[in-house]
Amino acid sequence: MKKSKIFALIANLLFTAFVLIALAGFWFIFLMRNSSAVIQDVQDAGLEMNMLVSALIIAAGVLILLVILNWIAFIRFHHSRGWRLYLLIVGIFYGLASLFNGAGLLITLPIAICLVLSYVFKQQEIKVEK
Repeated sequence: MKKSKIFALIANLLFTAFVLIALAGFWFIFLMRNSSAVIQDVQDAGLEMNMLVSALIIAAGVLILLVILNWIAFIRFHHSRGWRLYLLIVGIFYGLASLFNGAGLLITLPIAICLVLSYVFKQQEIKVEK
C-alpha cells in the first residue's frame, strides 16, 4: 500500500473512532434524558429536552453521513481526482475547525494532517508515474 493510501486509511480510522465515541455519548445522553440531573442541567442552560434530543439526532446523522462519504472517498482515492479533492477539502476544514476548538486540536488536527498529507503524497505519486 502506498503512503498516500496509508495516510488516508489512518485518517479514516481515527475519524471513525471519533464518531463512534461521539455516537456512544449521544446514546448515553439520549438514555439519560429522563434523569432529573440531566433535565436540571438542560434547563439551567436555557434549553428544552426535546430541542437537545433533536440536535443530537441531527448531529448523529451528519456524523454518520461524513463517515460514509469519507470511506467512499478512501475506496475511490486512486480512481477519481474528485474524491481526492474531497478529502483535501475535508482535511483543510478539520484543520481550521481544530483552531477554534481546544479539544479539536487533539482530535481533528491529526485527522486533518493525515488527509492533507494523503493528497500531497498522491500528487507526488502521480508525478513519479508520469
